[in-house]
Amino acid sequence: MGYCQLKHLIIALLLCQISFGQEVYQGVFKRYNALELGGGSANYIGDLVPWKAFPTMGPKTAGFNVRVGLNRYYTQKFSGKFSYQLSQLNADDNEYIANGKFGGNFIRNLHFQNYVHELSAQGAYHFQRTRSNVLKRQRIRTQVHVGLSLIFHTPFARPMVSLASNTPQQKKWQNLAAVNTEGKDYSRFIVAIPLGFSLQTKLSDQFDLGLTSTVHFTFSDYLDDASDNRSNMSISPKSDFFDRSLEPFGANTLRNRIPILPNENSSFTNKGNDLFISTQIQLIYHIRQGNTFNQLNN
Repeated sequence: MGYCQLKHLIIALLLCQISFGQEVYQGVFKRYNALELGGGSANYIGDLVPWKAFPTMGPKTAGFNVRVGLNRYYTQKFSGKFSYQLSQLNADDNEYIANGKFGGNFIRNLHFQNYVHELSAQGAYHFQRTRSNVLKRQRIRTQVHVGLSLIFHTPFARPMVSLASNTPQQKKWQNLAAVNTEGKDYSRFIVAIPLGFSLQTKLSDQFDLGLTSTVHFTFSDYLDDASDNRSNMSISPKSDFFDRSLEPFGANTLRNRIPILPNENSSFTNKGNDLFISTQIQLIYHIRQGNTFNQLNN
């Protein structure tokens, strides 16, 4: 091999090494954005559905959620997201078995429905390195996220059924926050801490399919309009929504509760603030910024 050929070989090897190094260890991470749209189920945990009852009551009381968000990728390991989510939460003591372990909850006969509006700012840690070039992102990626949310909520319930005819009839939903059921005027604006885990898989050059599960820890015990101390309270005058144990029919389910038999078990509650769990399937669109992605390898 002549000197000229050797020189050309060395130059070629150096160029390959530089190219490889740029692809894996590009010095400057180019920030970019992604849009997400998702939906799925929402489950409430509180005084009507405590953790002990969740395995059986979770499927019966599942609501829905929809979400839209904007993600900003700042580094290979960290991103931020701003999102809006609407979650429907509900529960009904009539879903319990009258003579079962949670018979005391059935006798209590409370129910509610709440549409929770949530604005959230979160940060995410990525277990795999994120590449500026969305075309070269990993096929499967995982991350954890945590943040702070502002929630606006309004719990509703139905008054006792109408017995004007032979068949019991449901009445319209009533705003429980306006009823002041427990004699306490609680705020409908509350703060929450969302904490969750996400799995994303690449569908195409710019689209991902994501699966996310998030626990929303709220700073309120009134998502359901019922506090931990409801059974120990003495309110005068009592609201029609305070003690519903003697109603002959479930106001929301129309379930016949006669005869109302005493149950040796007191109602189970969930001590502390209420929370909810949202699980979503998401479609994520990675936004390519002009020609920067064509010029950047990592």
